[in-house]
Formats: sequence, structure tokens, C-alpha cells
Amino acid sequence: MECRRRIQARHPDVPLSIPEHALAGFGAGVVSTLVVTPIEQIKARLQVQYHDKSSQVYRGPIDCVRKLVRNNGVLGLYKGAAGTLAFRSFISVYFGSYELYKKYMSR
Repeated sequence: MECRRRIQARHPDVPLSIPEHALAGFGAGVVSTLVVTPIEQIKARLQVQYHDKSSQVYRGPIDCVRKLVRNNGVLGLYKGAAGTLAFRSFISVYFGSYELYKKYMSR
């Protein structure tokens, strides 16, 4: 919604064009990547741990965050962000195609 407001700032009464909807979708993909990547990083690391107590690296999500930041810095939470961004940037295709189909179906 914020992306839409920024795109429409000059002319709030004019509906967005299909490319503008796609741009807003790309913006949504970027924002969701920034939020989701650390969560997915922690989730994946916890999931691949063995159930054997002697080989466990992390005791839980908070311990995982602490160790990741201590060993790799804050950017360690964003390893794999490029793949996540590539996946989530397709929200632009979804937003643009949705508006395109909505436009042609309403005729």
C-alpha cells in the first residue's frame, strides 16, 4: 500500500497503470525479502539440525540468532537473500497480470 501511495503521490485520483502495479508488486517483494530472509535463515538452520543432542548447534531460535550474528555479523542473517529476492520479485508479475486480467474481464 505504501508503494502505491508513493507511485500515486502526484496524481492520487488517477488509477495506477499496469506497469505501475507491477512496480508496486516488486516493491512488495523487496520489503518481504527484508523481513522474511532472516526468519527463513533461522528456520532452515533449526530444521537441519540432527535430533542427536551431541550434534545440535542451536538450542532454539534466539540462540541461533545470537550465534549467527556473533560469527557472521548481522549480514549473516541475510545469507540467501538473493534467491529469496529472485523468488519474491515475481510478486510484480502477479500484481501486473492481476490488473491486466481484471481490466479485460470487466469489459
